[in-house]
Amino acid sequence: MFLSVGDVSEQVKYFRKNIWILFFLMLAIALALVALISNMAWQRLYAETLHYHKAAINLAASSTKSTLDAQENLLQLIGDDLIDSDSLKDRAQSREILSKLIDNNPAIVGFGLASASGELMLTSDNFPRDASLPNLASHPKTADSFRRTLNTEKMVIGRTYFMPSLERWVMPIRKTLRDDKGEILAVMTAGLSVSGENSFIDGYSQSGGDTTIMLVREDKHIQYVSSNYLEKYPDTYDTTVLDRVYQQVFVDLLDKGHPKFEVQRGKQVFDIEINNRYGQAQLVSIKYMPDHQLWVVALTNKAELLSEFIKPFLIYSACFIAFALVLLLLFRRIEKIERERIEALEYKSYHDDLTGLPNLASLNKLIASRDSKSKQASAVFFVDIDNFKSANDSYGSDFGNDVLIEVARRLETFCGGEPDCAIFRVSGDEFIVKRSLNNKPLDELALALIYLLSETYSRNEARVILTASVGVACYPMHGDDIQTVIKSAEIAMLEAKKKKNNFIVFSETIHQVYSEKLLLEQELKHAIGSEQMFIHYQPQVNDHGQMTGMEALVRWDNPKLGVVPPDKFIKVAESSGLMPRLGHWLLELIFRDAMELDAILDRKLEIAINISATQFMQADFFEQFQKLKSHTQFQHVWFVLELTENIFIEDLSHILPKIEQLHQIGVTISLDDFGTGYSSLSLLRQLPIDELKIDKSFVDSLINDETARKMIRNIISIGEILELSVIAEGVETAEQMGILQKLNCHRFQGYHFSKPLPLQLISEKLRISSSIQA
Repeated sequence: MFLSVGDVSEQVKYFRKNIWILFFLMLAIALALVALISNMAWQRLYAETLHYHKAAINLAASSTKSTLDAQENLLQLIGDDLIDSDSLKDRAQSREILSKLIDNNPAIVGFGLASASGELMLTSDNFPRDASLPNLASHPKTADSFRRTLNTEKMVIGRTYFMPSLERWVMPIRKTLRDDKGEILAVMTAGLSVSGENSFIDGYSQSGGDTTIMLVREDKHIQYVSSNYLEKYPDTYDTTVLDRVYQQVFVDLLDKGHPKFEVQRGKQVFDIEINNRYGQAQLVSIKYMPDHQLWVVALTNKAELLSEFIKPFLIYSACFIAFALVLLLLFRRIEKIERERIEALEYKSYHDDLTGLPNLASLNKLIASRDSKSKQASAVFFVDIDNFKSANDSYGSDFGNDVLIEVARRLETFCGGEPDCAIFRVSGDEFIVKRSLNNKPLDELALALIYLLSETYSRNEARVILTASVGVACYPMHGDDIQTVIKSAEIAMLEAKKKKNNFIVFSETIHQVYSEKLLLEQELKHAIGSEQMFIHYQPQVNDHGQMTGMEALVRWDNPKLGVVPPDKFIKVAESSGLMPRLGHWLLELIFRDAMELDAILDRKLEIAINISATQFMQADFFEQFQKLKSHTQFQHVWFVLELTENIFIEDLSHILPKIEQLHQIGVTISLDDFGTGYSSLSLLRQLPIDELKIDKSFVDSLINDETARKMIRNIISIGEILELSVIAEGVETAEQMGILQKLNCHRFQGYHFSKPLPLQLISEKLRISSSIQA
């Protein structure tokens, strides 16, 4: 009766969980994509910076080398010319010559000719006449490079220093002038501009970008730095590269597989990352110039690189945030739509489509809830509409639907708007009403409900009066929880259904009857096909006492229940749907016994078999019966199927073809319990039956009841008129038999002749009968 349906709200939770998992998954993918694109942008920027470093270093190295090589030749030529032409005697003329050379070489800020002792003997015109010029051999910033100049024939680059007389930073270059014997005649010196637009490295002195170009001597002194760096750190030329930084460069290069000697070959540019003296992370590229023992360095602060990277990164981040917001709005919209859809589905799952009332699933949800134990006394009314199927079949399903809708409306009227009243439609024409009692008499409520449901139902011109059977149970009197109370109300309704248009309040007596029926049903399920059930046969005799047939009667001896009468368990089998299964199995037993009997018979013998309406109306009944009969050829056994009158109340168009088929295979049809039903002469004329069986109730009162004798006389007369065989059952005395014989009945069955016997005793009777006749 009660089905279980999954809670649709769980689907809402499941969807919510999964849609947001999908949202965060998509967000994670988008974030990963932004991270990937950002990383690619960073790597591209990083690579572009290194590429720029390489180009800048190669250009700076090339420019520096060509400039220094040219200046070395120039120093040699000028110096030789000054010494050979004895120009030193005419200082004015010499200064004029040097000034012209400066005009032609803007990168040179001044010339000077010094003695081997370091005294400047001659300078270009751009030095003030009264300027105090230092001794190059003793001045701290020139002494080292001057000394090295005296010891080599190559041009020597001096330490860059600020020359106050010229107000600019100068990188000195010096070359010794020697005679044929190698003796030092003088030292030609010049100063190269390292800043401003006339810097000796074209284009880099004015660099304002993020990349800094440096020239560093082997002794870590910085010879040249681009102006952007000098503006930030004006004391750069007065400092040296930190030894820690210098050593770290070669440690890092060695870790990359580049030892120092390889780097000093000057064949390529090498890239590393270091932290400078100020703790700034820098991307550094270096190349060595072996000819002049200079390091060409290009460096970019990673902070500045990050600053450049942050622009596209912010764009990517803004796109991601916009995408996330749009995605959030979209998923919220999807969640809302899906939530509404699932809520609609949930409503549909828990409500009846036709009436709009909560359905069985809703009832089960109530039963399963923690609140199924109510604290308030309440009543449950289990309602079943009587004869609804007949009305639905007669007037159509549309009328039936209107009736159910009207029933729902009347039940709502019955509730009267009480907040604690709940109505459920649990099946086609079954409803449950749960409401508080509010000190109202239970009988009064039940009668009011039946009266309300019994009013006329109308649709168009159709008007039908339907009644209702109502079972009533109360909480907590009839159960500790709502499920038990509902079941109690259902049991009471099934009892009320027997009389219809009635209500019954649940009681222990009803519960006991129901429990016994339920136990009987359970035991019957196990008994079918077991040795608990067996067949006895009651002889049927003619007026000479000769056995002409017998009726097969089922017996059940249950270990728990003992001997259960057929009239008791047959009803249970029919109401529980077990009858077709039980009937088929009994036919198998009877056919098996019939084969044994047929082997010992020498004359015709009929075996009568009771067939229930449920079994007979099965679509494949004839096929099942024919299959059993075809397994063997019976020579002496003939089968009589006993059908009750209620079968023929059904549609004759379905019944008559089956009976005709049974006739064709030699089966006799007997109308059982004739006289107790509603058969009419007109109906009997249509039925292709062969026998009438007088019910035992008429035979029991035959002796003292004149009406009973008249009924039997009429039945026998009907049989004679319609040329039907007539047999009386339940004959228990000789007096009853005598009266029946006088009424012209010639076949009998009952305890007066024999009680039902097992197959073995029946076989003995038949053998004895055969031997007597022989």
